[in-house]
Amino acid sequence: MGIYGSSGYLGSKILSVTHDAIPLAREAIPGNSKFIFDFSFPNHNFKAHIFSEYITLIKRRLDFCSLNNIKYFYAGSTSSYPPSLSKYSKQKMEIETLVKSNKGIVIRQGLVINESEPGGRYKDLSSKIRNLPMLIYPDPSTFRLMVTTERDFITTWRNLPNLEELNKNDLIVKNSYESSLFDILKSVETDEKFSLYIGIKLSLIFQSIIRHLPLKSLDSLRSISIQKEYIFDDAI
Repeated sequence: MGIYGSSGYLGSKILSVTHDAIPLAREAIPGNSKFIFDFSFPNHNFKAHIFSEYITLIKRRLDFCSLNNIKYFYAGSTSSYPPSLSKYSKQKMEIETLVKSNKGIVIRQGLVINESEPGGRYKDLSSKIRNLPMLIYPDPSTFRLMVTTERDFITTWRNLPNLEELNKNDLIVKNSYESSLFDILKSVETDEKFSLYIGIKLSLIFQSIIRHLPLKSLDSLRSISIQKEYIFDDAI
């Protein structure tokens, strides 16, 4: 098994628990691998030329896997579920569409959480929250998002090579569940911070502001600033 993006949080977790996994460099050829797990995503995705190069790279990997009968699994995201507003979500959606149209399989996870040992996007979010001078808690019915525990994430990806056949090319990690920014804030709050709880009306105004402010720093919130109904029937 070959793993792209093994230096990142998600890829490194799977690499550490899979005895026959081989970390693959950006331009590496998978070789004799029967399965490819791709957890990669460009760090500077806001730069158009970098994302364009990444799309070309993914297409090259997909072509190689198709020609050599290698199963290709891409780490998708529930945040790209339409309607999506953030740059990250739209780019993930573009990649996922490319993967599915080229015989690849998208495995979606929500925000992967391990409260005792935060990593990845959850760690980044936790750090930003802890650096805030105060905590503003929006109403729990707003800023909804999907969450996946680190344990369920690892279990799902470890079992993929053992599955006989998949009749879907777009699946979500089993036991992923809907949560909210309110719950995320609660999971990382500290006692010494001043907290402000705002009602539903102010929360909806806050959502609207986030949607319309074109700031890179708000991109992670933009994908959950629009109300949507998550319907994922195909868990794995």
